[in-house]
Amino acid sequence: MKKIYESQFLNIFYEEDISLMTEIFTEETENITDEKYKKMMLNILECIKKYKPIKLIVDLKNFIFIIVPELQEWQDKNIVPEISKCSAKIAAYIVSKDFFSQMSIEQTVEEEESEKNFTVKYFEDIKKARKWILKK
Repeated sequence: MKKIYESQFLNIFYEEDISLMTEIFTEETENITDEKYKKMMLNILECIKKYKPIKLIVDLKNFIFIIVPELQEWQDKNIVPEISKCSAKIAAYIVSKDFFSQMSIEQTVEEEESEKNFTVKYFEDIKKARKWILKK
């Protein structure tokens, strides 16, 4: 597993042999601004474009940020169409400890699922998520 991106809000790892990208969000997301959120999403998109993973694990258990409708719309317009062009086909999401953050994440992910042939499943534990995604 190779670390391909690091910030105070997020670490991204890639395993080329199994085409798996893992995004691990930090508790610092509690302090993220809308502009920094957009920048972070653009950085995630760049990693996906560069490494072309088929599988994604998105660990949101420490994600403490509510994606307001305006940001959801921005993401739907600027990020989702680009991800739709990429190779990722399956994602395992580890749920946030924060209920409201989790609800905003699920609303955003629903948009992504409807935009492309993309399979998503939610987990409370990264080990179970990894076991599931490696079987796909």
